[in-house]
Amino acid sequence: MRRLRRVAFFGQVVHKLRGGDDLTPKTKERADIETPVFDFSRKQNKEEKQPYVPQNEWSIGNNCIVCGTESNGYLFCRTHYNKYKNKTLLLKITKCSEIEILDESYEGIYICRDGHVVKSKSEREIDNYLFSNKIAHAYEKALTIDGETFHPDFYLPELKVYIEHWGYDESNYEYTRTKNYKIEKYRKKGITLICTHEKTDTKDIEATLDRKLESYEEGKINFLDE
Repeated sequence: MRRLRRVAFFGQVVHKLRGGDDLTPKTKERADIETPVFDFSRKQNKEEKQPYVPQNEWSIGNNCIVCGTESNGYLFCRTHYNKYKNKTLLLKITKCSEIEILDESYEGIYICRDGHVVKSKSEREIDNYLFSNKIAHAYEKALTIDGETFHPDFYLPELKVYIEHWGYDESNYEYTRTKNYKIEKYRKKGITLICTHEKTDTKDIEATLDRKLESYEEGKINFLDE
């Protein structure tokens, strides 16, 4: 019986708040009491988990994913939008918060001892090695195969040898697909290619190039699977 009275009283308060008739005298005496508001649209759950929102400056949608400055809800600030708007980017995301643009190095910002401007630190080391050892070389000299133009990293005209430095392993699908396509074209052309690899060769690039320049085979793809 008490339960029914409580429901009736709550119904009268809601009726009044919605613009209904005046409350009964008994109810008016209690109108100054704050009436709780319940949300019956979904089941209440005290243990309901709130959605996870990263609490750091790299939260995508609020800040530029490159520099972290305010971007008004866009992925890039105006400066980096103009820099990357016509490019396909490869991103490395760590711990759901740290973002690295993997092809950031492909911007031609590394200056070598001979003045060449290359696109990665490893390419700079290779170029510096060639320069120090007085080996004539050209950077990204155009190579046309079946009407398509390629740009191997280095060409050594006196040796008629090309060098390609492979920066990523097979975990990068798009990079590997492009790499395999280029290798088949190079093999078809019959060029002499020396391959170097970021993961295995850059710890001591000088020793690596000493060895490979002494033991390569002409007209073949050398050291591809190292």
